[in-house]
Amino acid sequence: WLEEFGSCVFQSYVSQAVRIAGELKERRSNLAGLVMIVGSEPLTRAKKKEIEATGARVYPRYAATEIGTIGMGCGNPDEDDELHLLSDMVAAVQDDASPGGHPKPLYLTSLNPVMPRVMLNAQLGDMALVRARDCGCAFEKLGFTTHLSRVRSYARYTGAGMAVTALSMERIIEDVLVLRHGGTSLDYQLVEMENSKGRTEVRLRVSPEVGEVDEGRVVHDLLQEFLKGGEGERLMAELWRQAGMLSVVREKPYPTGRGKIVPLLKEYHS
Repeated sequence: WLEEFGSCVFQSYVSQAVRIAGELKERRSNLAGLVMIVGSEPLTRAKKKEIEATGARVYPRYAATEIGTIGMGCGNPDEDDELHLLSDMVAAVQDDASPGGHPKPLYLTSLNPVMPRVMLNAQLGDMALVRARDCGCAFEKLGFTTHLSRVRSYARYTGAGMAVTALSMERIIEDVLVLRHGGTSLDYQLVEMENSKGRTEVRLRVSPEVGEVDEGRVVHDLLQEFLKGGEGERLMAELWRQAGMLSVVREKPYPTGRGKIVPLLKEYHS
Protein backbone atom coordinates (compact mmCIF):
# COMPACT_ATOMS: atom_id res chain seq x y z
CA TRP A 1 0.00 0.00 0.00
CA LEU A 2 2.83 2.41 0.71
CA GLU A 3 4.38 1.61 -2.65
CA GLU A 4 1.11 1.92 -4.57
CA PHE A 5 -0.90 4.56 -2.70
CA GLY A 6 1.61 6.28 -0.41
CA SER A 7 -0.38 5.66 2.77
CA CYS A 8 -1.60 2.82 4.93
CA VAL A 9 -3.30 2.34 8.31
CA PHE A 10 -2.39 -0.73 10.32
CA GLN A 11 -3.86 -1.86 13.66
CA SER A 12 -1.99 -4.19 15.98
CA TYR A 13 -0.82 -4.91 19.50
CA VAL A 14 1.93 -2.57 20.67
CA SER A 15 4.70 -5.19 20.76
CA GLN A 16 3.81 -6.56 17.34
CA ALA A 17 3.75 -3.03 15.91
CA VAL A 18 7.31 -2.44 17.13
CA ARG A 19 8.46 -5.68 15.53
CA ILE A 20 6.64 -5.03 12.26
CA ALA A 21 7.98 -1.48 11.99
CA GLY A 22 11.49 -2.83 12.51
CA GLU A 23 11.03 -5.48 9.81
CA LEU A 24 9.59 -2.98 7.33
CA LYS A 25 12.44 -0.54 8.00
CA GLU A 26 14.85 -3.12 6.59
CA ARG A 27 12.88 -3.15 3.31
CA ARG A 28 11.93 0.52 3.02
CA SER A 29 14.15 3.32 4.34
CA ASN A 30 11.26 5.62 5.27
CA LEU A 31 7.81 4.49 6.40
CA ALA A 32 6.23 7.96 6.08
CA GLY A 33 2.55 7.49 5.28
CA LEU A 34 2.16 4.52 7.60
CA VAL A 35 -0.15 5.08 10.57
CA MET A 36 -0.10 2.41 13.28
CA ILE A 37 -3.03 2.22 15.69
CA VAL A 38 -1.97 0.16 18.69
CA GLY A 39 -3.52 -1.19 21.85
CA SER A 40 -3.85 -4.05 24.36
CA GLU A 41 -0.69 -3.02 26.22
CA PRO A 42 0.98 0.26 27.22
CA LEU A 43 2.49 2.47 24.52
CA THR A 44 5.63 3.42 26.41
CA ARG A 45 8.08 6.16 25.41
CA ALA A 46 10.66 3.65 24.19
CA LYS A 47 8.16 1.77 22.03
CA LYS A 48 6.74 4.97 20.57
CA LYS A 49 10.25 6.24 19.81
CA GLU A 50 11.17 2.96 18.10
CA ILE A 51 8.14 3.13 15.81
CA GLU A 52 8.46 6.84 15.01
CA ALA A 53 12.15 6.41 14.17
CA THR A 54 11.01 4.54 11.04
CA GLY A 55 8.99 7.54 9.81
CA ALA A 56 5.65 5.98 10.76
CA ARG A 57 3.13 7.63 13.05
CA VAL A 58 1.60 5.78 15.99
CA TYR A 59 -1.56 6.38 17.99
CA PRO A 60 -2.88 4.39 20.95
CA ARG A 61 -6.35 2.90 21.20
CA TYR A 62 -7.90 1.89 24.51
CA ALA A 63 -10.58 -0.81 24.34
CA ALA A 64 -12.00 -3.64 26.41
CA THR A 65 -13.99 -6.70 25.43
CA GLU A 66 -16.71 -5.82 27.92
CA ILE A 67 -17.32 -2.26 26.71
CA GLY A 68 -15.71 -1.76 23.28
CA THR A 69 -13.60 1.27 22.38
CA ILE A 70 -13.04 3.59 25.34
CA GLY A 71 -10.46 6.04 24.00
CA MET A 72 -8.56 6.99 20.84
CA GLY A 73 -5.12 8.58 20.55
CA CYS A 74 -4.84 12.36 20.77
CA GLY A 75 -3.58 14.14 17.65
CA ASN A 76 -1.52 16.60 19.72
CA PRO A 77 -0.50 14.63 22.82
CA ASP A 78 1.71 15.88 25.62
CA GLU A 79 2.05 12.34 27.00
CA ASP A 80 3.13 9.30 25.00
CA ASP A 81 -0.08 7.32 25.48
CA GLU A 82 -2.59 10.20 25.66
CA LEU A 83 -6.12 9.43 24.49
CA HIS A 84 -9.50 11.12 24.17
CA LEU A 85 -12.33 9.47 26.11
CA LEU A 86 -15.11 8.69 23.63
CA SER A 87 -17.65 10.30 25.91
CA ASP A 88 -20.58 9.92 23.51
CA MET A 89 -20.53 6.20 24.36
CA VAL A 90 -18.58 5.84 27.61
CA ALA A 91 -18.51 7.77 30.88
CA ALA A 92 -15.60 7.54 33.33
CA VAL A 93 -15.42 8.60 36.97
CA GLN A 94 -12.80 8.17 39.67
CA ASP A 95 -12.50 8.15 43.43
CA ASP A 96 -11.26 11.56 44.54
CA ALA A 97 -9.69 10.04 47.64
CA SER A 98 -6.50 9.18 45.71
CA PRO A 99 -3.65 11.75 45.54
CA GLY A 100 -3.95 14.19 42.64
CA GLY A 101 -1.71 13.87 39.60
CA HIS A 102 -1.49 10.08 39.81
CA PRO A 103 -3.42 7.36 37.95
CA LYS A 104 -6.49 6.13 39.81
CA PRO A 105 -8.88 3.22 39.20
CA LEU A 106 -11.47 3.89 36.50
CA TYR A 107 -15.20 3.32 36.95
CA LEU A 108 -16.76 3.03 33.51
CA THR A 109 -20.39 3.35 32.43
CA SER A 110 -21.99 2.51 29.09
CA LEU A 111 -25.75 2.59 28.62
CA ASN A 112 -25.86 2.42 24.82
CA PRO A 113 -27.36 -0.89 23.58
CA VAL A 114 -24.90 -1.07 20.65
CA MET A 115 -22.04 -1.65 23.12
CA PRO A 116 -21.15 -5.25 24.11
CA ARG A 117 -22.65 -4.77 27.59
CA VAL A 118 -24.63 -2.23 29.53
CA MET A 119 -22.43 -1.26 32.48
CA LEU A 120 -22.81 1.12 35.41
CA ASN A 121 -19.70 2.29 37.30
CA ALA A 122 -17.89 -0.96 36.48
CA GLN A 123 -14.23 -1.57 37.30
CA LEU A 124 -12.34 -3.51 34.63
CA GLY A 125 -9.09 -3.55 36.59
CA ASP A 126 -7.64 -0.49 34.85
CA MET A 127 -6.39 2.83 36.16
CA ALA A 128 -5.53 6.07 34.37
CA LEU A 129 -4.86 9.77 34.76
CA VAL A 130 -8.02 11.63 33.72
CA ARG A 131 -8.03 15.36 32.96
CA ALA A 132 -9.44 18.01 30.66
CA ARG A 133 -7.18 20.15 28.48
CA ASP A 134 -7.23 22.04 25.20
CA CYS A 135 -5.21 20.20 22.55
CA GLY A 136 -6.69 21.47 19.29
CA CYS A 137 -6.82 18.08 17.60
CA ALA A 138 -9.75 16.71 15.59
CA PHE A 139 -11.17 14.77 18.55
CA GLU A 140 -11.42 17.95 20.63
CA LYS A 141 -13.22 19.69 17.76
CA LEU A 142 -15.74 16.84 17.79
CA GLY A 143 -16.40 17.53 21.48
CA PHE A 144 -14.22 14.92 23.15
CA THR A 145 -12.43 17.06 25.74
CA THR A 146 -11.65 14.47 28.43
CA HIS A 147 -8.12 13.07 28.16
CA LEU A 148 -6.81 9.74 29.49
CA SER A 149 -3.15 8.85 29.92
CA ARG A 150 -0.91 6.37 31.75
CA VAL A 151 -3.52 3.66 31.31
CA ARG A 152 -2.37 0.58 33.18
CA SER A 153 -3.94 -2.53 34.62
CA TYR A 154 -3.73 -3.09 38.36
CA ALA A 155 -5.51 -6.46 38.26
CA ARG A 156 -4.12 -8.14 35.12
CA TYR A 157 -0.80 -8.75 33.45
CA THR A 158 -0.69 -7.73 29.80
CA GLY A 159 2.15 -8.98 27.63
CA ALA A 160 2.32 -8.84 23.83
CA GLY A 161 -1.29 -7.79 23.72
CA MET A 162 -2.78 -10.52 25.90
CA ALA A 163 -4.01 -10.44 29.48
CA VAL A 164 -3.30 -12.91 32.28
CA THR A 165 -4.95 -12.51 35.66
CA ALA A 166 -2.91 -12.72 38.84
CA LEU A 167 -5.27 -15.46 40.03
CA SER A 168 -4.55 -17.58 36.95
CA MET A 169 -0.79 -17.20 37.33
CA GLU A 170 -0.98 -18.00 41.05
CA ARG A 171 -2.80 -21.24 40.24
CA ILE A 172 -0.22 -22.27 37.63
CA ILE A 173 2.67 -21.55 39.99
CA GLU A 174 1.18 -23.38 42.97
CA ASP A 175 -0.49 -26.31 41.21
CA VAL A 176 1.96 -26.95 38.36
CA LEU A 177 5.40 -25.32 38.58
CA VAL A 178 5.98 -25.89 42.30
CA LEU A 179 4.76 -29.49 42.16
CA ARG A 180 6.78 -30.40 39.05
CA HIS A 181 9.94 -28.36 39.51
CA GLY A 182 10.20 -27.70 43.23
CA GLY A 183 10.50 -24.63 45.40
CA THR A 184 7.64 -22.57 46.78
CA SER A 185 5.12 -20.12 45.39
CA LEU A 186 7.55 -17.29 46.20
CA ASP A 187 10.24 -18.74 43.91
CA TYR A 188 8.46 -18.00 40.58
CA GLN A 189 7.49 -14.72 38.96
CA LEU A 190 6.34 -13.85 35.42
CA VAL A 191 7.72 -10.49 34.35
CA GLU A 192 7.41 -8.31 31.27
CA MET A 193 10.55 -6.30 30.59
CA GLU A 194 11.11 -3.56 28.06
CA ASN A 195 14.69 -3.26 26.85
CA SER A 196 16.45 -0.09 25.73
CA LYS A 197 15.21 -0.59 22.16
CA GLY A 198 11.58 -0.75 23.25
CA ARG A 199 11.30 -4.48 22.59
CA THR A 200 9.15 -6.52 24.95
CA GLU A 201 10.66 -9.57 26.61
CA VAL A 202 8.71 -11.98 28.80
CA ARG A 203 10.68 -13.85 31.42
CA LEU A 204 9.88 -16.31 34.14
CA ARG A 205 12.05 -15.68 37.16
CA VAL A 206 12.96 -18.90 38.95
CA SER A 207 14.87 -18.49 42.18
CA PRO A 208 18.29 -20.21 42.33
CA GLU A 209 17.11 -21.71 45.62
CA VAL A 210 14.88 -24.06 43.63
CA GLY A 211 18.01 -25.90 42.49
CA GLU A 212 18.69 -27.38 39.08
CA VAL A 213 15.72 -27.22 36.69
CA ASP A 214 15.10 -28.06 33.06
CA GLU A 215 14.43 -24.53 31.77
CA GLY A 216 12.95 -25.77 28.50
CA ARG A 217 10.53 -27.98 30.38
CA VAL A 218 9.52 -25.10 32.67
CA VAL A 219 8.70 -22.92 29.64
CA HIS A 220 6.82 -25.81 28.03
CA ASP A 221 4.75 -26.48 31.16
CA LEU A 222 3.82 -22.83 31.56
CA LEU A 223 2.73 -22.46 27.93
CA GLN A 224 0.76 -25.71 28.12
CA GLU A 225 -1.20 -24.37 31.07
CA PHE A 226 -2.01 -21.18 29.19
CA LEU A 227 -3.19 -23.31 26.27
CA LYS A 228 -5.76 -24.85 28.61
CA GLY A 229 -7.20 -21.42 29.45
CA GLY A 230 -9.56 -19.12 27.63
CA GLU A 231 -9.27 -17.95 24.05
CA GLY A 232 -7.06 -15.00 24.99
CA GLU A 233 -4.59 -17.09 26.96
CA ARG A 234 -4.42 -19.73 24.21
CA LEU A 235 -3.67 -17.08 21.58
CA MET A 236 -1.09 -15.48 23.87
CA ALA A 237 0.68 -18.80 24.43
CA GLU A 238 0.86 -19.45 20.69
CA LEU A 239 2.18 -15.92 20.00
CA TRP A 240 4.84 -16.28 22.69
CA ARG A 241 5.82 -19.72 21.40
CA GLN A 242 6.15 -18.59 17.77
CA ALA A 243 8.08 -15.43 18.66
CA GLY A 244 10.27 -17.16 21.26
CA MET A 245 9.37 -14.39 23.69
CA LEU A 246 9.30 -16.45 26.89
CA SER A 247 12.51 -17.48 28.65
CA VAL A 248 13.67 -18.50 32.12
CA VAL A 249 16.07 -16.36 34.14
CA ARG A 250 17.60 -17.76 37.31
CA GLU A 251 17.20 -15.02 39.88
CA LYS A 252 15.00 -14.34 42.86
CA PRO A 253 11.62 -12.75 42.19
CA TYR A 254 11.67 -8.98 42.73
CA PRO A 255 9.47 -7.37 45.37
CA THR A 256 7.10 -4.51 44.59
CA GLY A 257 7.63 -1.04 46.03
CA ARG A 258 5.71 -2.22 49.09
CA GLY A 259 7.92 -5.23 49.55
CA LYS A 260 5.47 -7.84 48.27
CA ILE A 261 6.42 -10.79 46.07
CA VAL A 262 3.73 -10.98 43.40
CA PRO A 263 3.29 -13.61 40.64
CA LEU A 264 3.10 -10.98 37.87
CA LEU A 265 5.32 -7.94 37.48
CA LYS A 266 6.06 -5.25 34.88
CA GLU A 267 9.40 -3.56 34.53
CA TYR A 268 10.31 -0.75 32.13
CA HIS A 269 13.93 0.08 31.45
CA SER A 270 15.28 3.21 29.81
